Amino acid sequence: MRSKWRKRSGIVASVLGVYFVSFFFIGYILSHIAVLDIFLSMMPSDRLKGVNILAIGVDDTTYVKRSDAIIIFHLDPGLNRIGVFSVPRDTRVQADGLGYTKINHTYAHGGVGLLRETVSDFIGVPIDYYMKLNLQGFSSIVDTLGGVEVTIQKDLNYTDQAAGLYIQLNKGKQRLNGDQAMQYLRFRQDSEGDIGRIRRQQYFMQQIAKQMTRPSTILTIPSLISDIGDIIDTDLSFSELMGLVLQFKKAYLNGVITKGTVPGGIALINGASYWKADIPKMDEKVSE
Repeated sequence: MRSKWRKRSGIVASVLGVYFVSFFFIGYILSHIAVLDIFLSMMPSDRLKGVNILAIGVDDTTYVKRSDAIIIFHLDPGLNRIGVFSVPRDTRVQADGLGYTKINHTYAHGGVGLLRETVSDFIGVPIDYYMKLNLQGFSSIVDTLGGVEVTIQKDLNYTDQAAGLYIQLNKGKQRLNGDQAMQYLRFRQDSEGDIGRIRRQQYFMQQIAKQMTRPSTILTIPSLISDIGDIIDTDLSFSELMGLVLQFKKAYLNGVITKGTVPGGIALINGASYWKADIPKMDEKVSE
């Protein structure tokens, strides 16, 4: 799928090259219209309804590849509402061939297939599609956008030389470049652990969505297409991806995105630390 996506990305970038100047002036004159409308109006799109999409953020900088971000997106079939449900990577689950383990271990041992199956069994809903993103490559998207503005609630500092992880971010409002954004998204070395990181990830998604809807974004669209093609692997078709972007944009602007995280608490089991889900509360969250 990735090779097809890259090929299609190259074609789209060429088309944009021809019409780039025209689109720029249209976007400038009609600045009250969201920039993405201009771009997306020329793209083929298929509307997705009532589906669940598993998004996996994989950090390729570690020696053992594990899924650092696990998110299920639900597209409401009739209300143009989107549900976003995060699963902490240390969540204790039962996986085929592995027994009880942390959910991010399923990707390391069985790839997307085993993770997809495990997530579906765990939360009790079918997974229709998946999207795997290389988190390391995500930094290039942030740089292409000219950075993303965030407000950091507290100093984030951590160093792990063995893993090549160096995090040093100060509290306050600031614009993060690609490298700093990755530090922000990876940090989990405090009392909140992965739950705090998930909250920051969800917040960062909101901030990057704001950045994408600004008029200046039209200047970066060709580069963004290339960057996205380099980091994404999915079983969604190009037109389905475009439809997904349209639905997300509409839901975001209308404020109908519902976010949640697997409820539970930290549990020490056989010497290992897990996030143990509160199943009844989780079922309520999933239904919501």
